[in-house]
Amino acid sequence: MDVCTNKGLEEIKKVIGNTPLIEIDGVLAKLETTNPSGSIKDRIASFMIEEAEKRGELKKGMKIIEVTTGNTGIALSLVSLIKGYEFLAVTPEFVSDERKKMMKMFGAQIVLTPASENMNGAVKKYEELIKENPNAW
Repeated sequence: MDVCTNKGLEEIKKVIGNTPLIEIDGVLAKLETTNPSGSIKDRIASFMIEEAEKRGELKKGMKIIEVTTGNTGIALSLVSLIKGYEFLAVTPEFVSDERKKMMKMFGAQIVLTPASENMNGAVKKYEELIKENPNAW
């Protein structure tokens, strides 16, 4: 399924990175909070996925799995939705409900790991999931 046939999602994709440039006391600044998910991480997620597609590492029908505690996971959720990929976020339980809700809002599946294991537990779970899903990126 190519989700980008949805005109609204195509328009959202065009907005990523097209943030306003403003001058503050002689310093130019980009307002990255105007990206669709509110973070500069939208640029990163878009670049990561598009480069993986160009290299042939990521193809339609594949699942994207990533360890995250926040904005990168939210951005990957959004870009995965736009591009038509299933996204699985591996995150420790201590991640805020707001971040988990945002990822879910963009279609992500969330795999929680014990807070007591910190990021090490999330990375271990990620490695297990990658082994279980050979068609994942």
